[in-house]
Amino acid sequence: MEIHIVPPAGDCKARIISRIVVAIDNSAQRFELLRWTYQHVFSAGDQVTLVHVFEFTPLNLPRGGGLIVSGGGGYSTVNKRMHDTAVQNSSNLLKHAAKYCETIGFKPFALKALPGYPTSTLKQALLDYCTSADPDFVVCGSRGLGLTARAILGSVSDYLAHNCSCPVLIYKSKAKKTAPKTSK
Repeated sequence: MEIHIVPPAGDCKARIISRIVVAIDNSAQRFELLRWTYQHVFSAGDQVTLVHVFEFTPLNLPRGGGLIVSGGGGYSTVNKRMHDTAVQNSSNLLKHAAKYCETIGFKPFALKALPGYPTSTLKQALLDYCTSADPDFVVCGSRGLGLTARAILGSVSDYLAHNCSCPVLIYKSKAKKTAPKTSK
């Protein structure tokens, strides 16, 4: 029996454009994640949004704690500066990642710096963003936390995989971990 495949009439090149969220952190593996995802996941025209969650710990001491804040303005001024620095660091990280993306062949559709702690946990901030942005899927890395660290800290990729309303692709780095050197 012979099978003939007849292409549909009209333009056969039409395809669906995917909306993809790529969650990055400040680890060196983010470049490996971006390169691998570009080579294996993205298609021309996909709308790729790079997302980074920033965190900062606000200064919150009881009155009369003996701390002198230089520069005036008190704790609220210091906290605003720390917040602004965290936002700027996140923005710089995203811009640096976007420049790297352009060197490997694609330009991100958008860059998003999301507030994490103290507003939310990193995991919840990513989940909330994915819920509101409604991407076709999410890509994140797995840093390979050990059993104990995963139990204490929890895995962001695991949390997203179990709670996101869209598919989550988890990339495991191929970089080999080196054992810490022990002294004799």
